[in-house]
Amino acid sequence: MQTFFKVAWACRVSIIGLIAPAVLFIEFPQGRDLLLYFRGQLTETNSLEGAYLTILYWIGLLAAICLFWAYPIHAAARTILYDPFWLYPHGSNPNDTALRRMQLLYRPLIVWLPRLLSASTALVISLACQIAFHDLPSPEVGDLDTKSASSSLAFEMLHLLQIFSFFMFSAILIFYSIRKGSLAIHPKTLILAKRGLPLIKRYRSALGSSDAINAELDQSYLKMGLISLILLIVLIAPNLTSEYFFLALVVPILAGAWIPWFTWLALWSHRLSLPLTIITAIIFIAISYLLGDHHDITRAQEAVIERPSLDQAINQWRAVNNCARPDQMCPRPIIISTAGGASRAGFFTVTVLGDLLDNPVFDFPLPDVKTKGDKARHVINRIFAISGVSGGSLGALMFAAATANSPEGLQPCAEKKSKFWFRSGAPKNWRGCLQALMSEDFLSETIAGIFFRDNLDFLNKFFSWPDRAEILENAWIKTFQNWIERNSSHENYLGLDHAFTKYSQQTQNWRPILILNGTSVTTGRRILTSSVAPFWHPENAIKSTGKNIKSPQSNLRERVFMDAYDLHEILSGKEERPHSQFIHSAHNIKDIRLATAATNSARFPIISPPGTLRQEKEEGINGKSEVIDRIIDGGYFENDGITTTLDLVRALQRTGLKPAVAHLANDPLPYTRDHPSRIQQKKFGENDWRLNSPTIPVAEDKSWLLFLRGPLGGLLATRGARSSYALQDLEASLGNKTSFAEILVYGEPLTGFSAKSSAIGSENGCHDVTPPEPGAPLKDVSMSWWLSQPVQEYLDAQLALARNCVAMDRIRDWLKESAAP
Repeated sequence: MQTFFKVAWACRVSIIGLIAPAVLFIEFPQGRDLLLYFRGQLTETNSLEGAYLTILYWIGLLAAICLFWAYPIHAAARTILYDPFWLYPHGSNPNDTALRRMQLLYRPLIVWLPRLLSASTALVISLACQIAFHDLPSPEVGDLDTKSASSSLAFEMLHLLQIFSFFMFSAILIFYSIRKGSLAIHPKTLILAKRGLPLIKRYRSALGSSDAINAELDQSYLKMGLISLILLIVLIAPNLTSEYFFLALVVPILAGAWIPWFTWLALWSHRLSLPLTIITAIIFIAISYLLGDHHDITRAQEAVIERPSLDQAINQWRAVNNCARPDQMCPRPIIISTAGGASRAGFFTVTVLGDLLDNPVFDFPLPDVKTKGDKARHVINRIFAISGVSGGSLGALMFAAATANSPEGLQPCAEKKSKFWFRSGAPKNWRGCLQALMSEDFLSETIAGIFFRDNLDFLNKFFSWPDRAEILENAWIKTFQNWIERNSSHENYLGLDHAFTKYSQQTQNWRPILILNGTSVTTGRRILTSSVAPFWHPENAIKSTGKNIKSPQSNLRERVFMDAYDLHEILSGKEERPHSQFIHSAHNIKDIRLATAATNSARFPIISPPGTLRQEKEEGINGKSEVIDRIIDGGYFENDGITTTLDLVRALQRTGLKPAVAHLANDPLPYTRDHPSRIQQKKFGENDWRLNSPTIPVAEDKSWLLFLRGPLGGLLATRGARSSYALQDLEASLGNKTSFAEILVYGEPLTGFSAKSSAIGSENGCHDVTPPEPGAPLKDVSMSWWLSQPVQEYLDAQLALARNCVAMDRIRDWLKESAAP
């Protein structure tokens, strides 16, 4: 056993290079979801074409595993084990008898361990496929989806990938077994160690140019040198990653490209008896600290435009909804609060909003609706604001930008197919258009930035390349431009690369207010990227009640959002106060891009770094910008955006309006027949919080590393606790339970739903399912910047579930109103 561990320690780079991707594929649903790539909806007429393209993709995956993952693992292990200095401590001088003994002792492991490590890459994929079977929707009941055949066919195709993987495992072992020559310790190689480090330069000549071992070393160095080129290619042009190597195809590249570099460090660590890997890491960290980080938020080319105040926005909203006079009663202004969850949150958000744009009501005449586009404009006009967090912010931004580019109310997406959307064919309606925008691969290029560019962050000082946050933004921008092309006749085109405050410009059509929630690293408070100014004049807003609602000091402005920073206020270099008449545009600072606004809310760990906020100095003052704060994911403060929504609700109520809130959350919850609250499993508005304690939690009896997991778990759990508290506060503020709707994602039990109940008679084909046993474990639903087609279909099908149908019908009741009850 000691012999094995000694050889394994020498091959530690290859072993880590195998284990790290294996953990990703086996332990994390995000990794397994990369394997669930299918072209189009497999149940439609072109299912054979989609199946063939999927098989070609998987063949490419197995080829990438062989070339970029298995090959470097084998070459690195051979190179390390062929070098004699790992055998014994530095400075020792074993005799010839000891050398021969070591040759016989280690020879089998040296020959077979690299082969097994290399072949095990295929076993990892095979095992990941086996686990991924359990993530797929159950074909027996369709998992809330009427197209159950899609899941069934995906199940069969995943079996095919598993068979391919096991065949590759066998092929690699057979190849290495029948090839000529074997890697073993040659006596001449062992003798080199006795001569000491000064002779390393004469290492090759001592063996002789015709020596078989010399040729073996040449092959190993050549292989590692070629693989190292991959690192440089991805470092220089990560966009090539998303174009030619995407999703699971990129993982072997990321895993294999670093192996040669760390192998050389390990090789010289053995020769010099120094921990060179640790020393190198310390040097990199020190250089990055001395040169500073390069994660400033991305600025637009345009200067900041003055944003409207909340009272101006209220008056505009009342005008487009035909209740501009104080004696006119308004319908309920709808506020959307959408939770975080990367692409899963964004996709679910646009699915809900897209369905409302397509079907605002059923069999009910809406006023002033004459064309198909008028129905969508009616919905847009009724939505007053959207408060988003993380991935929900991206969904809100895609919705806002797409509707801003469609003044006539028709879906603006190009008529073309997507290789990532779960439906084949071009989008035909708003729901399909918005889903196509959110179904693209935003992950591959970003991951390349994490593993390469941002690990060499100090080089940004000289090359000025985008960090991984900007790479992610550019992926969003490219996707939006790909689907919604600029029309030369459309003067007010709004792309995600445009200035954020351009969205808030007054236009003929109403644009819902955007408030995207981030978190301050320094204070933990909210940093809001908002399309309205941070101050407002309540007395200037039209009031339905006819009463003169006074401010605490009527001649002063008030802050809209309590105890929160405004991003543009931070960037301006001046802090606004109620008595200040400071206007952002007067300072002529550069604005941020629309895509950056979403990133500021969606900076969750590892994937995106904290964004550096600098105040621009006026000309003649110092000439340098000052770091004020750093912004991270809004989910650190509260993951649902309810706190910001509550601030808006209270502001609107002061003007006599009666807002309604739709809460969209995507964390899978157990399905129950009775309508539970998202947090406390009880009916909204049914019981007063003062009379009922929260549900008592159930903790594990034992826990690994409790001294670490305990505090960290508690800190992370505060996100949900803040959401729960804010939801209770929102319930009390709304007063009327009909002014709240909650559309949620329900998880499927590992054993599947036992059966479907009968349809409930809705126009949307809604149905119910048999609730699982309490406490039944749920299937994983992946959350990253990529969603496989089965996960997309699963989220799309949630709107057909009875619980969500009831909530959607409540929102449609709001859209029918001419005046709030």
